[in-house]
Amino acid sequence: MTQFLIRLFEAPALDFHRHIAAMESKFGARSVDIQLTNRINVDSKTILPHLSLEADTLPKELYHSLNQYLSQENNLIETTLGLTQENLPEQVVKTIVDFVHSNKMLRPSFFAKPAKLKSFIKKHPPKKVMKMLGYRSVDSLMKREASGFIISLARDIEGSDWQKEYLKFCSNFIGSDCSIQDIHVSIISARTRKHLDADKVDLSYLVRMSPESGSLSLVPPANRFKNDTITYAMAILDGIYQLRLQGNYYNYISFGKDFGKKYAKALFGGIRSGTGDENSIMWPALYKQVARTELDEPLIIDDVIEKPAQLIMKHFKLTLPWDRFDDVVYGDKDLVSLNLMDVVTNSSNNFDFDQRYIHSAQQEIWDKLSYEFLKSSV
Repeated sequence: MTQFLIRLFEAPALDFHRHIAAMESKFGARSVDIQLTNRINVDSKTILPHLSLEADTLPKELYHSLNQYLSQENNLIETTLGLTQENLPEQVVKTIVDFVHSNKMLRPSFFAKPAKLKSFIKKHPPKKVMKMLGYRSVDSLMKREASGFIISLARDIEGSDWQKEYLKFCSNFIGSDCSIQDIHVSIISARTRKHLDADKVDLSYLVRMSPESGSLSLVPPANRFKNDTITYAMAILDGIYQLRLQGNYYNYISFGKDFGKKYAKALFGGIRSGTGDENSIMWPALYKQVARTELDEPLIIDDVIEKPAQLIMKHFKLTLPWDRFDDVVYGDKDLVSLNLMDVVTNSSNNFDFDQRYIHSAQQEIWDKLSYEFLKSSV
C-alpha cells in the first residue's frame, strides 16, 4: 500500500489496505501497487520536458501550463476541421460528428434491440419527459425523439414508480434482447433544446449517453466557450469509448447466468462500481486480459478499444503526446492530472486550481492497477 495511491483515490487508508491485500491474496502478486506508484512518479518527471518545464515545477504551475497548451491544441483541431470562432455551436458539433462518421469511429457493440426499448416506452410513457418536451402523446414523442435520449432523460426526471418499472424491465432481460449494432450519435434539435428545463436537467453535460441503446445525444450549448472544439471532440470520443467498453461487458455477461440481474445492476450502477458481479469493478482490465490472451473469443467483440486520447492523436497532429498521459498525475500532496479528459474538463469549466478535476486519471490508474494484478496471475 502506498500513501500516493491512498491520496489519489481519496480512500480511507484501512479500507484501501484491505482491498490491496485481498487482491494480492487472490492473484498471488505482491508489491504491484508500489511498482505502479514508482512508474507513475518516473513518468510524471520525464513528461515535464515536453511542456518545457523544469523538474522542480510546482503543481499549480503545471496546471496553468496545461491549460495554455490546451488552447494551442484547440486551435490546431479547429484548423484541421476548417472551423473558426465565427461558427455557431451547432456547426461545431455537426462538423465533429461528421468527422467521427467519416473516419468510421462508431464501431458496433452489444446493446438492447431498439424494438425492446420502444415497447417499454410505449407501455410506460415517461409523462414528465412528455410534459417537459411539449408532447401530448407518447406516439409523437417516439416519432420525433430518439429512444436513447428519451430513456436517458426519463432516468433523470421520472418518479420512483417509473424508475421501479424500468429497473424491473431491465432485470428481466435475456441475451437475445440485445444484439451487436452500431453506436448511434444524434444532435438534439433546437425545438427540444428550448423545452429542456434547466431546473430539472443538468444542461452542463454536452453529451447524454444511453448505455442500453448504445447512443449519444449531443446538446449544443447556447454560446461558444473556451476550447469548446476540443472539449466536444473529447466528450464524444469518451462517450464512444465508454459505450464500447460497456457493450463488450454486456456481451460478456450474456454468456453466463442471471444476465438480466447483472445487466440491470451494471446499467444503473456502472461497470466499475462492482455491483454487476465480482468482475465488474475490474472489467476494463479483465477485458484487456481476455482479449490479449485470446480466451473465449465469442466473449470479446473488439480486440482493441481505443481510448479518447489515442483516437484524437491518431487523427490530429497535436503539440503534446496526450496518449502517453492517460494514467499520469504529478505532485505529492497537490495532485495534477495530465489525462486529456481531465485537462479538457478543467479548462472548459474554468476550474481554479483548488477545483481541479482528476477523475479520468483516477479511473485509468485503477484500471492499470487491476490489469497488473490480473496479468501477474497468468
